[in-house]
Amino acid sequence: MPVILRIESDMFVFADVCDALVNPVNLVGVSGAGIAAEFRVRAPDHIEIYREACRTKELRMGTIKIIDTNDLPYQIWCVPTKDHFANPSSLADIARSLEALRETLTTDRYKYTALGIPMLGTGCGKADYENVLPLMLNHLDDLEATIFLSLAPQRTEMRPKYLVIVGPPDYGLTITDKQKIDEIIDKSMNHWGVNLSDYEGIVSGGYNGVDEYVCGLQYRKNIEDTYVFKKTGKTPIVIQPNKVHNGVGSVMKHHHLLCEIGHDFIFFKPEGFNNNRMSLMQRWIKNDKEKRAKDGHPPRRTAVYGVTDTALIQDQILI
Repeated sequence: MPVILRIESDMFVFADVCDALVNPVNLVGVSGAGIAAEFRVRAPDHIEIYREACRTKELRMGTIKIIDTNDLPYQIWCVPTKDHFANPSSLADIARSLEALRETLTTDRYKYTALGIPMLGTGCGKADYENVLPLMLNHLDDLEATIFLSLAPQRTEMRPKYLVIVGPPDYGLTITDKQKIDEIIDKSMNHWGVNLSDYEGIVSGGYNGVDEYVCGLQYRKNIEDTYVFKKTGKTPIVIQPNKVHNGVGSVMKHHHLLCEIGHDFIFFKPEGFNNNRMSLMQRWIKNDKEKRAKDGHPPRRTAVYGVTDTALIQDQILI
């Protein structure tokens, strides 16, 4: 899955949708500065576990330590980026930790993890963004996991945007349905004055029907047949629910995750189909509108085809 690039000074703003957050650490057990210090405040009970892992050499360069904490709803993944806190981070050490991270994310237990991660070694480690970013993308950009990479806005000119397109199961299976999907996407692009190629990525949720037609059922599987690849030449992004980690709550968290990723949304809600997923996502976007304004982010844009909810009509365009 392509890494989801988030221009955020504070990685914790999207913690609610993550199964785990990466804590960049040193190997002497000191959490005195940077993001590690923030983790110490948020989850003080993980500190002794981290220190013990350093003392016993369980945590060393090229390994990670996964910690479940009572303080937070997500795991903390301690990823070493340097030996001593006073030292700078080397690209070689960052690469070794990324290899360990990649290995973990390819296991059956963690392959659908939603993971938040900062730019490793670029804070207290003083490594340069232009050197670390390609290293991180090279290691993490083709996994099935959903990875949010947090980039500080003052350190990059990138401003990526993502389009989410979803619809009910079983709609989008006929030629007529597919022609309508094409039409609605074109109308939405014209209304917003953008092209599909303007988006960093186009995302769907892996359901049959609209999701399958637009992006496919699985990441990197039969992408040549998808609407996204045919129109843009880009690999579509398919977000899978993490049933291993979230159990019965995986469906709701999956909806929330899609909402957190998207900047613009096209919801297909044809009459006579189960449109609950799209309605839930619309309500989440509406409820998040005030928080986004407070954080200085523009409102998310939504286009809807089909059945509408009068309570949401002021926050959408009807196609």
